Amino acid sequence: MDLRKIEEKWMHKWQKSKIFEAKIDKNKKKFFFSTPYPYISGSLHLGHGRAVAESDIYCRYKRMSGDNVLFSLGFHISGTPVLGISSAIKNKDPNRIKLYEGYVSAYEKDNKKVKSIVKSFEDPNKIVEFFIPKMINEYKQLGLSIDWTRSFNSGDAEHQQLVSWQFEKYKEKNYLVQGKYPVLYSILDQSSMGEDDIQDGDSDPVEKQEFTLLKFKYGNKYLVAATLRPETIFGQTNLWIDPAVEYLEAVVDNETWILSEQAVEKLKYQKHQVQVIGKFKNKLLGEHVEAPGINKKIIILPSRFVDPDRGTGIVTSVPSDAPFDYIALKELQENNDELKKYFNEKEIHEIKKIEIIPIIRTQKFGDSSAQKIIDGHKIKFQDNSKLEQLTQQVYKEGYHNGILLDNCSMYSGMKVIEAKDKIKNELIKKRLATVMYETSRKAYSRSGGKIIVAILDDQWFLDFNYGDWKKKAFDCLKKIDIYPETMRKQFEDNFNWLDKRPCVRKRGLGTRFPLNKDWVIESLSDSTIYMLL
Repeated sequence: MDLRKIEEKWMHKWQKSKIFEAKIDKNKKKFFFSTPYPYISGSLHLGHGRAVAESDIYCRYKRMSGDNVLFSLGFHISGTPVLGISSAIKNKDPNRIKLYEGYVSAYEKDNKKVKSIVKSFEDPNKIVEFFIPKMINEYKQLGLSIDWTRSFNSGDAEHQQLVSWQFEKYKEKNYLVQGKYPVLYSILDQSSMGEDDIQDGDSDPVEKQEFTLLKFKYGNKYLVAATLRPETIFGQTNLWIDPAVEYLEAVVDNETWILSEQAVEKLKYQKHQVQVIGKFKNKLLGEHVEAPGINKKIIILPSRFVDPDRGTGIVTSVPSDAPFDYIALKELQENNDELKKYFNEKEIHEIKKIEIIPIIRTQKFGDSSAQKIIDGHKIKFQDNSKLEQLTQQVYKEGYHNGILLDNCSMYSGMKVIEAKDKIKNELIKKRLATVMYETSRKAYSRSGGKIIVAILDDQWFLDFNYGDWKKKAFDCLKKIDIYPETMRKQFEDNFNWLDKRPCVRKRGLGTRFPLNKDWVIESLSDSTIYMLL
């Protein structure tokens, strides 16, 4: 029995008889179905097959139940991914060219034609024109009951007219706002970035994080350290720098700062006035700075875990509540060769006398959480891969259940969850700190551009917290059947999480923003109600 021939026979009959092309039949109940359509950035993968197979099973069930079913499927071309692919090929990126030659080789065996086709991808429209027919053919081979006469893509005039209407309604209801707001941004693409625009952004999301920049007085200058935990300033024992990093001296908002080159670049995109003076040539290790908030002199020490592309490349050390700080300090104190490499006898004596300063008590870890979790896991070195995970455990427990101890000034006895912003705001008010935004992980756009956080002047946002929009959404959600029901909480959590989302950018494919044609509606914002088609 040749199963392939049987398959081809019935697919041919289905196509010839047009059994999946929906016709008007007033005697049957209408049932329209669509599913998130694939992005045109290469060949289909297993996830695409699973999504449409599940959809097809349900549509076939509805037909067998007597409904008049219209199962359509579109293709998504909006946003910067297609443009990023095109740009990378135009810029002769060897990795991207090799990748797409591999994709095209699945359909074309002549090597010269493969190279010619990939070369044509310098025009982003050629990517769309090549892959959509291939995807349709691959879907057909799955035997799907899709009505391909109703197929569309997000570049079609009908789709774009719908999206324009949608955004005009947003404006009418005051859901669209314009102003300054931190957004994920690609320096190369010169555009804000959504999940679809970032490499692995769908499977490993990139979030914006707010760091507090602490200013450590050093003569008439400041070493600036970034922290996610301003409430831990009372436990500071030292500063960490990387001896291999060349730090810059720059005038930032009329103050002279010392920080990494990468931090200088990021601050320029966050509305800080920045002018680089030059490389900072003075020896820093063994020097002392005045720690903000506690008016205490602390010493500058070396560490391998400091990353010049994270925060400012300078880290304040709180070994009582930061596992990296605790193990790095312990490791340095016990390494005489390392100490002698950088410090004199007086400095070594001072370093060996440094003790942790307990500042937060939790029921789970007591008042020396970093030490307890490090000793419990028998961690010996700061390069241990478990440290990041342990740090998250300590931070989470401290934030949600921590109480500040008696040595925390006016905040003593206060819950960490309440004290954190109060301490940060007080430091900012006294000009001992400011704010910097970072990405939750290192990330790149699909065209290879580094992702940072930027503050844009005239960015447009969807404000999901405006008025009763969320209430209406929750009311609607209550009326929706969800299978399995256990997934309802995921919808509710996402509804609660949504705040302001940048919805337009200055480049990419897609629908022109009806309020300002210089902008293009970003890729996820133009695919939220496509089912109406």
